[in-house]
Amino acid sequence: MLREYGWLFQNLLLGDEARSTFNNTIRQSDTHPEIAKIFLEQGPVRNINLVSDYLQKLVEKGDLPKCGDTQNAAMQLLLMLHGRSVYWAFFGFDAGEDEETRRRYVNECVDMFLRGYGYTRKID
Repeated sequence: MLREYGWLFQNLLLGDEARSTFNNTIRQSDTHPEIAKIFLEQGPVRNINLVSDYLQKLVEKGDLPKCGDTQNAAMQLLLMLHGRSVYWAFFGFDAGEDEETRRRYVNECVDMFLRGYGYTRKID
């Protein structure tokens, strides 16, 4: 589930609309902080809460025994999922990563994240 979410999340961030919205929000944040607040609430905060709720279910099932704060854990995962492609795109550059490379990166982030929080089931 987290691998697919991560893949979709990274693709969303790489889309022209998301990048344009992000850049416009940054440019106008000094003069129109209310726009930045809406952006944060509708984007990052919404995603953090969504992932946190899912992680909380894993914690309750005993699948993430080392996760004490699902909000922080969600933030950690989401920031990791940006990767080189998204980071480079923020500056208007193509990182030159093909889909296979990006997908492998997302999967490795999710796997490392889960193992770090004590996930013991086999990760396929």
